[in-house]
Amino acid sequence: MKLESAFTNAEIVTFSIYELDKLRNSDCDVVITTFPLTIDDLDIPVIETALLPGDQELARLKDTLAFSAETQTSPATDAEPLLSYFAEECFTITEANNYLDILKTRCHFLMEAGYAPPTFLDDVLERENKMTTIYQNSIAGPHPIQMGARKECIDVIILKQPAYYMDKKVRLIFLLNLDKGHLFIHKEVSRLMIRIMENDTVRKQLLACKNYAEFISILKSIL
Repeated sequence: MKLESAFTNAEIVTFSIYELDKLRNSDCDVVITTFPLTIDDLDIPVIETALLPGDQELARLKDTLAFSAETQTSPATDAEPLLSYFAEECFTITEANNYLDILKTRCHFLMEAGYAPPTFLDDVLERENKMTTIYQNSIAGPHPIQMGARKECIDVIILKQPAYYMDKKVRLIFLLNLDKGHLFIHKEVSRLMIRIMENDTVRKQLLACKNYAEFISILKSIL
């Protein structure tokens, strides 16, 4: 009942722990569970929550699901490994702490390096102005209003010091430069970011990375 009141436009279906086979065969976009459910059980994002979520927990779910919903709206056409989208030149650790300035710098790099189209920066800033993509636990997933990469990549920025934008804190940025038709990758990115949001240990390990090799090693351990 709480979920229905919080997500009025969603179709919410309930399953018991004994109905996992039925759940696997459903067309759900995301699973919210009150008991431990390993991510390998399903090919869709899984979020754990309290049995009776309070207002703060509902706000967390809304924030997390906002990203999940945006990354699952295109027909499936591809199934390339997610790690191949993380190139070493698309990884940086910065002392900067102005969120928009960081985005501008990295967007310019992606455009000049041939990854993103000329409209990429404007489209990313337009998306941030409409509704920021800073989600739970200082994780951000900025992306353009409309996906349309020249060469797909996920640009990773680790901030040594937190930045703040619209009263939200950010330390780890995944700047998404993807093609609108690649639903598999969109879903995998969604699953990855949700896992990082939900796992304090992994998040701390990623923020402590000193180079690209360490970052990739941690990603491999959780994928």
